[in-house]
Formats: sequence, C-alpha cells, structure tokens
Amino acid sequence: MIVDLRIRTYGKASRYGENVYKVGEGALILARNGWQIVRRPSMSFSYTYMRSPIVQRSKFFVVQVDIPTDEELLSFAEELHRRGEEFSGEFKGWAVRYTPRRVSAASSRMVVSDGMTMFMPVAASESPATFNCYGDGWGFFVSFENPVRTHKDGDFVGS
Repeated sequence: MIVDLRIRTYGKASRYGENVYKVGEGALILARNGWQIVRRPSMSFSYTYMRSPIVQRSKFFVVQVDIPTDEELLSFAEELHRRGEEFSGEFKGWAVRYTPRRVSAASSRMVVSDGMTMFMPVAASESPATFNCYGDGWGFFVSFENPVRTHKDGDFVGS
C-alpha cells in the first residue's frame, strides 16, 4: 500500500551546504527517496545531516512509501503468535519483532540499607505477547491481550 508519509526535519543545516537538513526519525526513508547522507555525527546521536534532492522552505517533507496493509501485518503477527517463538527479522522490507507472552514467578531481592540486609518480595509479573513492525516515522503494534489490541502510528498525510 503506497502512502504519503510526512517526515519532520529539525530544519536547515546551512554549514553543511545547500539543501542540507538535520534529520531524526525518517532518515532511512529519505535515503530510499534520493536524499544523500552528508554527515552522521556518531551512533550515539539520533540525527543525520542529509541533502534534499529538492529545494524547499519547509522543514516538513512528504515522501511516498510502500508499507504493508494493516490486514497483512495482523495476519503475519497472528502466524508468529500461533508459533509462539520469539522472532526478529523483516516483513516486506520492514523490521519486525514478535515477543511471546512472558511470566516471571514471585521472588525476593536483597536490599542493603543502613547496614541492614533485608529481603524484599518481588511480585510475579506477566507481559502479553507483542508484535511490532516499524520503520523510520511509522509503526504498527499488536498486543495479544484479551481482546487483541492494535495501534498504528505515523504522520500519514490525509489521515
């Protein structure tokens, strides 16, 4: 499904040349749409300096991306859920992750305070199975609770 996705930049970075913008989320999608990476400070920074192939005054850019439909994603998520095994990989070119339901038993942990050692109880916990498909600037999330909940996130133009 082809959609228009609005990518927000942090604005122009004139010191790196003409049409260069500081980009956070969306850098991979922009690179797939003809943008050139000018500089990536380091892996600890969450932004990249990129040159736009078009001249524009706004710090928002709209690009077309091909993403799976909600039905395709939910069908794939349900198949992974049936298998019940952790999965990290790709679906139609996008990163996906499935984590099965997790249960931890009640336990205790040791706490030292003012020279005294105490054992504090830790309650049992449960996390539902989850599925995430995500790209720069958009994502689709499923929580396999009762009932199953889905959520789609992204700055889609026209939605």
